[in-house]
Formats: sequence, C-alpha cells, structure tokens
Amino acid sequence: MKLLYKNTYLVAFTFGLCLFTTSINAYDITSPLDINLIENQVYNSRNFLESREDGFLIDTSIAYIPAIDDQRYPSIAFDGTNYLVVWQDNRSGPYDIYGARVDQNGNVLDSAGIAISTFPCYKSNPSIAFDGTNYLVVWSDRRCGSWADIYGARVTQSGTVLDTVGIAISTAANGQWYPCVAFDGTNYLVVWQDERSGIMQRDVYGARVDQSGNVLDPTGIAISIAPNNQWYPSVTYDGTNFLVVWGHQHGNYPWLQDIYGARVDQAGNVLDPNGIIISMVSNCQKQPSVASDGTNYLVVWMDNRSGSYDIYGARVDQFGALLDPVGIAISTAVNNQASPNVAFDGTNYLVVWEEEGGYDIYGARLTTAGVVLDPAGIAISTAPDVQEHPAVAFDGTNYLIAWKDGRNGGYYQEDIYASQLDQTGNVLDPDGILISTAANQQQNPSAAFNNANYLVVWEDGRNGFYWDIYGARVDQNGNVVDPTAIAISTATDYQIYPAVACDGTNYLVVWEDHRNGAYESDIYGARVDQNGTVLDSLGIEITISTYGRFPSVTFDGSNYFVVW
Repeated sequence: MKLLYKNTYLVAFTFGLCLFTTSINAYDITSPLDINLIENQVYNSRNFLESREDGFLIDTSIAYIPAIDDQRYPSIAFDGTNYLVVWQDNRSGPYDIYGARVDQNGNVLDSAGIAISTFPCYKSNPSIAFDGTNYLVVWSDRRCGSWADIYGARVTQSGTVLDTVGIAISTAANGQWYPCVAFDGTNYLVVWQDERSGIMQRDVYGARVDQSGNVLDPTGIAISIAPNNQWYPSVTYDGTNFLVVWGHQHGNYPWLQDIYGARVDQAGNVLDPNGIIISMVSNCQKQPSVASDGTNYLVVWMDNRSGSYDIYGARVDQFGALLDPVGIAISTAVNNQASPNVAFDGTNYLVVWEEEGGYDIYGARLTTAGVVLDPAGIAISTAPDVQEHPAVAFDGTNYLIAWKDGRNGGYYQEDIYASQLDQTGNVLDPDGILISTAANQQQNPSAAFNNANYLVVWEDGRNGFYWDIYGARVDQNGNVVDPTAIAISTATDYQIYPAVACDGTNYLVVWEDHRNGAYESDIYGARVDQNGTVLDSLGIEITISTYGRFPSVTFDGSNYFVVW
C-alpha cells in the first residue's frame, strides 16, 4: 500500500482550523502505522517486505473489529525528503499526540507511530511546521489541570523527539486552545485562542519560538484583544510578514462571526492592531484557513451568507489590502460545506473541505487571480460513513490530503486516511490510503529481522477483554510463516505495548505487563527462537519494582538493552 508520492499535497481532516501550508517547509500531514490493521487482520505493507500494493495477511485467525478508539485532527509538514504527519490519538486513553514519517513513495517509516507527547491527561489539536532542520509540533495540553495551555516539542527528521516533556509556550490564566504554527526562516510564530481575560472573552495571542525551542515572548503577543470573542486562528508566512486570521464575533451572538486578520512582522510587532476586515457580510463567517503565494494571501472560510454554509475566500495583498471585498464563491453546493483548508503549489491554490451532505471530502483549485478552476468541486473521498476535517500539504509535485475517516466504525472509532491529488486535479488514490487504525482487535505492532525472517509482534484481543502478546514470522518474500500466530504471552490481566529486537538468531520480545494487578505495570519479556518457539513461556521479569511502561529494546552485539 503506497501512502504518498513525491510532490503531493497531503490533506488531513482536522477541525478545519490550522491545516494550511505555505511553502515547501510548512506543510501538514498524518500517519502512524506501517503495519496496517485492515480487513479483519494484521497486515504489513512495508516496501522492504516487497508486499503487494494492498498489503498481505499476517494473522489469518482473527476477524477484524472496527477501531474501538480513534485518531483525529491530523496535521502535516514536509522536510524536503519525508512528510511528518501528526494527530490526536486515543489509543492509550485520554488523547495523546502521535506522529509518523512518510517517504515520498508512500512508505510509512514509523510502524507504531512516534509518541510525541504522552504526558498524562488530554492533549488536542496539533499543528506542525518545519524549519529546515527540525519540526515544531504544537498542541493544546491540559496536563491534568482544569484549563488547557499551549505546549510544543521539536522532532528531528529521523523521528526523534527532542523535547520529551514538552515546551511550555503559554501557561497564562484560564484556557489556551487551537494552536497553529508557521516558520519565517528564523523563528516560528505560534498563535492560539486565549481566555486569559476571562472565559467569556476569547482573544488571539501568539508567541515566537526559536529553533532551539526557546520561547521569545513568554507573556505572549496580543494579536487581537477586540471586544467580544475571537475564534480559531490560523497563520502563514509570505516571505516578509506573517498573516494571522480568525473569526470575530460581532454583536452579542457567538454564532455571528466575521473574518478578520492582522500581519505580524518577524520581530513580533502587530502591524494591524485594529485588524483587517476580510469578510463582514450577513450571518456567520468562521473557521478561516490561509496560505500565501509569495505575493498575496488567500484566506478561505465557512460562509453562511446564503442561509447554509458554503466555502468562500478572498485575497489579501502583502500590505494588508483586501483584493476581493465581496469574496470568492469557491463552493456553493447543496448542503453545508465545512472545515476548509488551503495550500499553494507554486502555480495554483488547492482548497479542501468536508461536504456535509454525505460527509465526504471535496476540493477545488484556484488561480492566483482568484479564478475557481473546479466550480463543481473535486470528489476526493466519498467513502461510506463520515470523512471530516481535512488537512493538505504540497511536496513539489502533488498534494497530499488527509482526513478523519469513519468507514471502519463510525464516530469515535475513526481512522486517518489520505489521498494524493496531482496539480491538474486528478485524484490518485480514489479508495484512500489507510494511514492509522491504531486501536483494533490487533494493535501496536513491532517488528525485527534475524537475517532469515521477520518477527512481527502485537497486542491481541482474541481471548476476550484483556490484551495478550502474539506474533508471527514473515519471510523475505512476504509469506507468513505462522498463519495462526504465536502466543508469546497470555498471562492474566493484560499485556500491552510490545517491542522486539533480534540478536541475529533469536528474538527478545518485551512488553508492559499487568499480571500483578491492573494498576501495577511491570516490564516482562520472552525469547522466541528462529523456529517460532517461545523459550520463556512464563515470561522473564525485567522489572517488577517500578511503575514500568512503554518498553523498548535493542541489541548491541553482545547484550540486549531494555528501556522503559
């Protein structure tokens, strides 16, 4: 199964707030699993196994169960070689932030995903940008408090998280929500919705973060503190200044909003302190997204001027002048259109949105002159059930579009899918590319190779409520050597988060083990020989004296090294 192609936009469904991209180093993307859990089974689609394009079956004994938890709100960036897709992930309980790298041939490089933030409690709405060396991922983080703050972490191009406890970007009073990030060649600008002035007074604040992770504006930059509420900011950079856009409440009714914006220079100065009025027609305009073509900006939003929500846009020049005062009608189809996102490919823009009649994903290209090239829209995904919250990025040749997808289980069991779209508007993956089904009957796989076969291991729910550890060998031709799977640990209670390494002959599988109590997490392991025999049927106690979680294992040529 191929995931992305060189020079493709990636569109990911998110809340429709901050999934724009502006240049080769500011894209949004999504994806965690390389070993895909599809068609009632565990699959592997890595190119190094030279599998079929649709993957091949590893475990033939288990029926697929739709995801019991969900992954949502993806965002994407491109580093010139690979994409990094990040998302909000519920595989372990309250939402964490995960990511995965995807190469330009569509191969997922991080089979179990990269845990970017698993600090306790709820984290949401990630956004991502690339600075030429590392990525910065930002999100809203409750850290077990009543209110959310804005945190971030840098991630290297090899997938290493540099800031494992996170960077506190804003911990002001009350809540900070819905961050968005862009890069100007020197520093990042992170913007968010801010309630420090009161929970009924939502403003737009921002802060610059340098490439070393230092917050340059610890008390924040007040971008808009106008009366009433400002909602859901988005940001892009045009080569000189940032443009921040948001929904501004007019009057006493939160559901009546206009679209405003303001430019911020590289020193953090707000150039338009009273805001730029981008759209102020009747009814409600909300959830803007913005991209730049290097000369002008294109701002897109949901627009209720006709009584149902359509997608409109307007161009703003680099001096803050509005070029399309009545707006550009991008999609006025029957039913509502929601959650727009926009990217630029060097010639045209691509705007994507969710079409609420069938909860599908549509898009349309616009020229830099504001001409809509696809007035009927491009059907990007019309799969069963819901597809929502798209995000989009461009890699120099094609777009990659990713979204939250309910085809395998409906609401609260969504996965992350994606599709490529070329610059002429052709959908390259009409059935979609499955990027993440992290929580299923079999989940959280890991793999190692012993010069003859791979051993793929995973959490397995075949025996009832509790998870066990199972595995299967796969040869270099992609043949599954153990079609009914190997029971590595079926101890009492549950065993989760397996990892595996090889010493050249045998494998060592390690996992988080709760046999001593649901609230007692230990680290156990077991050796598996090259014939698939489990050499330690009761498991090896690696640590039972600490609260051990999320083990990992490697081999140094003499010994295994286990960390947790």
